[in-house]
Amino acid sequence: MTDEIRLERDSDPGMICGEAGGDYTLPDYLAEVRRVLRADCSPVPAGQYASGGQTSAGGEAVFHLLYTDPDGNLAAAPLTGSYEVTFPSGDGVSLMAEPEAEGITCRPQSARKVTLKTGICMHPTVVETEVLPAEPHPEGAGEIACLRTNIHTAQTTPFSSSDIRVSESVKAEAGAVPLTVTGNLLVRECRPERGGVRVRGDVWLSALCRGADGMPQSLRTKIPLEEFIPADGVTPDDSAVAWGSCRNLSLTSSGDAGISMTFDTLVDIWGIAVSSGEASPVTDMYATGCALHVTTRPVTSRWYPAAVCANFSVDGGEDYRCD
Repeated sequence: MTDEIRLERDSDPGMICGEAGGDYTLPDYLAEVRRVLRADCSPVPAGQYASGGQTSAGGEAVFHLLYTDPDGNLAAAPLTGSYEVTFPSGDGVSLMAEPEAEGITCRPQSARKVTLKTGICMHPTVVETEVLPAEPHPEGAGEIACLRTNIHTAQTTPFSSSDIRVSESVKAEAGAVPLTVTGNLLVRECRPERGGVRVRGDVWLSALCRGADGMPQSLRTKIPLEEFIPADGVTPDDSAVAWGSCRNLSLTSSGDAGISMTFDTLVDIWGIAVSSGEASPVTDMYATGCALHVTTRPVTSRWYPAAVCANFSVDGGEDYRCD
């Protein structure tokens, strides 16, 4: 018998949507809500699993509620929920997708109770693996001649790393009060090495603060990140792509009178390493010892010449005036 042939193929389940949110009661240490100014949501993926012909992917939905209190001061409330989306698939699939929040709604119910809801949507690339059976050899068939066809193949190796702590202190005006903090990971390089992948990039963190004069202020910082993520079977001849997200973001005072503030976050990274090659499945057979009835069926194999990390920047903006 010959070695088995493993083929990967893509399936497109289309746009998959779920929902996150619900009714939230603000804790006593937060100011009451007088007027809602803005509500945002950042989905943070946590994992996936496949079972019973279905694949589920879920995580945390972090809401950022910006509002004014009864005194007219800016205030904010971080509120969290969970989400999960499920779609039909085979067992043992791998999923590549980044969730996005769409259609966020916020309805104040009372001074301390709000209803927040959002749709969580993703358009995943689902990779399924099919194992072609080894070459059969019927009893008494004698010598078997096989006709083979060479096809391009690609084997993907998923990798991930979580809970990468990143922090940095920045200068702030005296009396500044943090309101909301957001963060993103920009991957600039994803280089396969023997036994793993080295990921380099920048963690971009920004915060909205209320100044001592009551006016909004912004703080921003960029923190370099380098992480080697172990992955069995990866070699320098492979190519790779990675993406990530930030969670548990915070901004705390680290100096006298708020002169220095410290950003802190945990970064999660996911990615795939791609190894391109060829396979030679059997397309026909002939036996000298007996007549064979050969049945064939079409199979699909994915092929990536390479996986590439690329970035682009957009210049420009708009000026806003608040009366």
